[in-house]
Amino acid sequence: MLFDALVGGTHLVNATAAELLLLIEEAPGLTTGELHARLVARVEASPEALPLAAVDEILQWLARLNIVAAHGA
Repeated sequence: MLFDALVGGTHLVNATAAELLLLIEEAPGLTTGELHARLVARVEASPEALPLAAVDEILQWLARLNIVAAHGA
């Protein structure tokens, strides 16, 4: 669960989104591809099990919620 202090709301995020948010916090400014590579390594998954498109979809969802800024590929 993620609390958004700016709007006073909460958002339920899955484990993958939570790990992605931690990566963004640790290394802001990474591209989607770089985030994907680090996320796959961090959760010990194969790129096929966690495709780049899935990471991009999570980033877009987080951006729509104004939790992260729009990302570059």
